[in-house]
Order: sequence, then structure tokens, then C-alpha cells
Amino acid sequence: MNLDATPDMKTGIYKVNINIGEIIIGKKSWICCPKHHDMEKAFYKTYFEVEKRHWWFRVRRNIIFWLIQKYDISKTAKIFDFGCGSGYLAGELQKMGYNASGSDTSREAIEFGRQRGIKNIEAVQSDEMPQEGGFDVILALDVIEHIKDDTGAIKGLEKALKPGGALIITVPAYQWMWGVQDEVAHHF
Repeated sequence: MNLDATPDMKTGIYKVNINIGEIIIGKKSWICCPKHHDMEKAFYKTYFEVEKRHWWFRVRRNIIFWLIQKYDISKTAKIFDFGCGSGYLAGELQKMGYNASGSDTSREAIEFGRQRGIKNIEAVQSDEMPQEGGFDVILALDVIEHIKDDTGAIKGLEKALKPGGALIITVPAYQWMWGVQDEVAHHF
């Protein structure tokens, strides 16, 4: 897979287009970001294992790791996974030595992750935003499609970035890929 990030000179936003979706990286800007509704409770019984093994999650995780390396994100940088689900990615980043944390609106998902050893993840209210000015990198991976008030979430995440911080977002690529899983996950 050939990955290269190039900046949009007008916005300062970097885009990486791949045939499975689009990733947008921004430097403290208006980029979209989310809060999401609780997914079906039964979903979390298998989600953690699926996130570990399924090709989609492995590819997305490797792209995130590649971006972190490409942009020389320090191990001391504060990385926050917004809408982290059961926290699998935060846990993997922690294993690699990164200062990673996350939050999700699903108490069930957070508890599931904690039971599997993931640290620094917390359940939050649906209108709760991360600490202002607290993070070098915020990840919002496949989360924007879960919220109605994306503008409010964008403003909250913008405030949560440190000056010069980066926001990495992934969103579904194509409407024709919509399926039962999107219904279960309460996508808009």
C-alpha cells in the first residue's frame, strides 16, 4: 500500500486517500469530529476481538501507526482516542510506549476494555468533551457518523488540542457500503 500525505495549501489539512476510505489530519483547525451514541450492548461482546483481528481494523491501526511515525509524534505526546469504544487502539499505543488515553459514551465498552487491561480509558456523558488544551494528538476514528451535533463536537475537540496539535479522523468512505453493521452501530 502506497501512503503519502500531502497538504491542502489553503486549509493546512493533510489528506491521505486510500481505496478503503479517507483520513484527514489537521493542525488545530475546524476538522470534523464526534461524539457517538451507545452501540448495541451485545455488540461489545465480540467487538474487542474483531478489532484485534479483522482486516479493516488492522489496516486502519497500521495507518495510524504510520502517521504517528511519519510525523515523528513523541512518545511523551498526549494522544487521546475520542470515541475509543473498548479502548483497543489506546491499549496498543500504550504497549508501544505512548501516553495514550481515551473516552467513550458506552460504559459497557469501557468496562470491557478495562477488564482486558486497557488503562486510562473512561466512560463519559454524550456531551462531555476532552480537557481543554490537553492533547497533542486527538484520534476520532469512525466516530463522526455517530453524532448529530458535529459542529459542537468540532469546537470541543478544537479546544482540546494543544497549540499546533493534530486531529486524525477517519469516516466511512462510500454510501454504497452501508449495511446492517451501520444500523447496529447507530450511524447517521
